[in-house]
Amino acid sequence: MTTESIRMNFDNAVTPLPKGKLATLVTYLALEPVVRLHTVAPRHDVHFEQVNGQFYDRYRDIFRKIGAPWLWFSRLAMAQAEVEAILDDPANFAFIVTQSGRDIGLCEIDCRHPQEAELAYLGLIPEACGQGFGKIMLDHALECTTRNNIGRIIVHTCQMDDPRALGFYRACGFLPYQLALEVMDDPRAIGLYPTHCAPQIPLLLD
Repeated sequence: MTTESIRMNFDNAVTPLPKGKLATLVTYLALEPVVRLHTVAPRHDVHFEQVNGQFYDRYRDIFRKIGAPWLWFSRLAMAQAEVEAILDDPANFAFIVTQSGRDIGLCEIDCRHPQEAELAYLGLIPEACGQGFGKIMLDHALECTTRNNIGRIIVHTCQMDDPRALGFYRACGFLPYQLALEVMDDPRAIGLYPTHCAPQIPLLLD
């Protein structure tokens, strides 16, 4: 899987892509200073299980279940050893979210950079969306960040994500600070997902 920059003539906003490629507009947001939401009532059926490299198969499975509708690809494109090394890093906090014993979500906070954390992943399986779990997960992520004395947390979302994602982060206090164009191999074209995934995004092949 590759992502790459493209040269664009901004006098002409139409830039054709080769078949098998996708492009998306990425919005980068930040919350500074980091404060917890304090609006989320605890749920006794929801638990956060911190995982390391030994949980690679389970982690990859929930990543695929969450990411298939939106073509999340980054962790799937990495070698297993590379993903395990990230999960084993003591400054990277990856949690599989369970409800009544069932894996429903992924919450991962990268605190490996001083003074700034990245909300690397925050997602739910399709059946669990729209039930208020997102704010519970974000509150947990913010707690991890404040516990590690980090004053700023960043996140990015794109046009291929759940269309509610950008509004969700902005409603929770995140402010946009940068836009970028990302060009990538279509994950379906190189076998990371079946061709029927994400039918809302056209798949063009040679």
